[in-house]
Amino acid sequence: MDESTIDADKTAIDRVVSCLFACFDNKGGKIANLGGLPDIFMPDGVVVKTCGEPPAALNLAEFVAPRDALLNGGDLVDFSEQELWEKTDVFGSVAHRLCLYRKSGVLSGKPFETQGMKSIQLVKTESGWKISSLIWDDERPGISVPAFSGDPAAGKKSAG
Repeated sequence: MDESTIDADKTAIDRVVSCLFACFDNKGGKIANLGGLPDIFMPDGVVVKTCGEPPAALNLAEFVAPRDALLNGGDLVDFSEQELWEKTDVFGSVAHRLCLYRKSGVLSGKPFETQGMKSIQLVKTESGWKISSLIWDDERPGISVPAFSGDPAAGKKSAG
């Protein structure tokens, strides 16, 4: 692959990931646009949440339903996520993005802020790059973002 193709792919992947994070934003009374997720996921895409619980693989509808109720039902307000660091590897029609993100909001009246890591696998389709799977974990006691993430605050203690 030539450099211009790699750059174009990286730019397109950046747009997909930016859209992913934007879909959950309900800051300032906005309605979270979870309806945008099918546009950036493969039809049979998988989402896996770990976060200290037994991993659960969900299809997109199973993933979206409880988050829509949470984000647009008033329990979680002023929520947003920001990508702080990323490493994207592309080979032909497959790509992997590992990213550090921070999220904050007010859940049931209590402000919170945390960060974590997402692993995003993407496939280049006729209609552009699509997410085939997404896995994430958040910091919590005993696990923190690893030092390789490039974030100056990261690497306090990594679990491995």
